[in-house]
Amino acid sequence: MPMLFFVCYGILQVSMFASKNPSNGGSFKLSPVGEVCTKSHPQSVASAVLLEASAYHSQIWLKMPEYLVTGLKTTKSAIGHDGYWDACKANPEHMLVFQHAMTAYSNDEATMMKMDFLSPTIDLSIFPVICDLGGAEGACAKALNERFPNIAYILADLQEPIDSIDQSTLPSNFSTKAIDFFQVDTIPMADAYLLKHIIHDWDDPECIHILSNIKATNPKATVFVMEFGPMPGPNVPHLSKIFDLHMAITLNGHERTQDEYNSLFEKVGYEVSQTHALAGGNHPMYIQQITLKE
Repeated sequence: MPMLFFVCYGILQVSMFASKNPSNGGSFKLSPVGEVCTKSHPQSVASAVLLEASAYHSQIWLKMPEYLVTGLKTTKSAIGHDGYWDACKANPEHMLVFQHAMTAYSNDEATMMKMDFLSPTIDLSIFPVICDLGGAEGACAKALNERFPNIAYILADLQEPIDSIDQSTLPSNFSTKAIDFFQVDTIPMADAYLLKHIIHDWDDPECIHILSNIKATNPKATVFVMEFGPMPGPNVPHLSKIFDLHMAITLNGHERTQDEYNSLFEKVGYEVSQTHALAGGNHPMYIQQITLKE
């Protein structure tokens, strides 16, 4: 995984250099891959590449042999912090890179969700209030607002990401709240909650804690769990498999098979009421709509 991002990082640097120096020694045209690595592209992945090729991430991946022996995250030996989030808090510059990267990932996924022909089964119009938990700069909610504008959206995240949001750029039906989803009294009341690339950050006990806090806040709420997957069985390629390693070595988190998701949800009293594929199942992320068991 690091080598892939280092290659993309090189493309990104060349792309940026070319755009600033169009007449410098010869000429060339960016391929479609090179174009999305530029920051000006509407579906730019530049920020995601900068995160995955960052010093923190490359140092963590260099500790893969350690992880294969211990089965535990390697942040302490790799970057000197007990946990990844501790490292982010200690290094505001990396936290900013992380936030921008989450927006970059969201831009691609949000494009799928805001176009009804790419996600025809999703209908959020029945929910008066939707809370985007851990939504960073709110790219997902902003995109959904284009398709479902008659909803009150709450962007809820840690204090640092919330402080970085330019409130003047938010639509009038948006509000923000600093929260810790491990502290139940901080979670705002809503009719639906979006958990995009949140569950894969954590092992089952932490995921149960998060889902239980949502349940305690509003047991009637619908929860949308958005992750790569479900992770297929052996010898079936899928993006979720490389991210399973990435989450494990970085956070002790992981991607899950459908059986693992079902087991996790059942422990909190939830069940999958509907699943939503993106682009006819050709996009690696899928959405599980979960509600309390009847």
